[in-house]
Amino acid sequence: MTGGHILPPGLSVTGQEMKSGSRMRFIAVLASVAMMLSMLPSGCTNLLNDDSAYSLLPESGWVYGDMVTFSLTHLDSVSSGELFVAVSHDSSYRYSNLWLEISSVEEDNSLVRDTVEFHMSDSCGNWSGTGLGPEIEVEMPVKHIRHVSGHPINIRHIMRCDTLRGISKVGLFFKSDTEDGTKR
Repeated sequence: MTGGHILPPGLSVTGQEMKSGSRMRFIAVLASVAMMLSMLPSGCTNLLNDDSAYSLLPESGWVYGDMVTFSLTHLDSVSSGELFVAVSHDSSYRYSNLWLEISSVEEDNSLVRDTVEFHMSDSCGNWSGTGLGPEIEVEMPVKHIRHVSGHPINIRHIMRCDTLRGISKVGLFFKSDTEDGTKR
């Protein structure tokens, strides 16, 4: 045994060689960590004008008239792109569709309302969307908009019931038309 390390029989390492090997491993590990840390900002930074957000709904249900408000932000003050809505539900959801009202404040400060129907299942009762386990997510494009960064977008259900059960969260996604000034 040399310097606290177990070596195979017939192999010996001097103290200088041990220090040199440890130093090289330390430099290699440090370089790897530095490379991984330098990649973090690019993976977490939103270089585009894309944004997304989710809002959890109460377990007791989504009460008719309760709005879910999103405030998406972009690098540009105004950005054109596609607006998507996503809804997560479980098997306790009783309907084959979901009607939503989406309201947003436009660039000229006018209020615009859109009514959207989500097809939650097909005619045979098979759930649409994707998911693992008990929760299924349905996502669909809503419309093309010019969104002012930070302006609110509100979503509420307009089903014919007081409290909608089985919906666990609502999400909103904005996918910009441009990437650094060029058309996608």
